[in-house]
Amino acid sequence: MTIDFNCQQCDASFEIEIGEILEGDPIVCPNCGQKAARKISEELGNALDELLAKVAELRPKFLLALTIESDDLPAPYDEEPAEEEEEEEEESEEEDEGYEDDDEDEDEDEDEDEDEER
Repeated sequence: MTIDFNCQQCDASFEIEIGEILEGDPIVCPNCGQKAARKISEELGNALDELLAKVAELRPKFLLALTIESDDLPAPYDEEPAEEEEEEEEESEEEDEGYEDDDEDEDEDEDEDEDEER
């Protein structure tokens, strides 16, 4: 399963596997590099996990097909984010700059641990 994204910055379309989102991979436009804040990506993954669990519970009695258009959300979700939320997102993006470095440090630590075990 995939989710289709359309970048608001460069208008590029791209897909991301749901499994990647569930694993916490960042949402990044492959064309221009625009990325969602890490917190939002993680929260989307958590929400998808909960949704998929409920769909699995329904499966014995009902089959389900779901389409969500982000530009056609029902109230109250159709409102633009408040300025405070935008500021929090900007702060989160600044934190995300070190996000990739954290992954590299973890990989290096794992390599060192493996060397020590040998």
